[in-house]
Amino acid sequence: MDEAATEKNMHELLTAVLKFFGRARDYVGKRIPSLDASCKPPLVMNNIEWFKNLGLLEFMRVAGTAARVNSMITRERLVLSSDILYTFTHLHVAFSPG
Repeated sequence: MDEAATEKNMHELLTAVLKFFGRARDYVGKRIPSLDASCKPPLVMNNIEWFKNLGLLEFMRVAGTAARVNSMITRERLVLSSDILYTFTHLHVAFSPG
């Protein structure tokens, strides 16, 4: 995807998010008028704006607590094992005499 298409998609997504929350604010404002004044529009940021000052070590400290490396390695090992098993089974069936 080129940069112009990315910018267009970001603008459309931003418009949709702001429209969604604007309608929600209108809905709440009609039912509970006192809350309408205190509701501010959301701050919408893209990933680059959000993470631009986040270094690798800080990212690993923050996001690494949610990542389960052992389970990811196990899944990768299972995928690799099933691929190898399929390959050997295919070769055995395709090239065995009889």
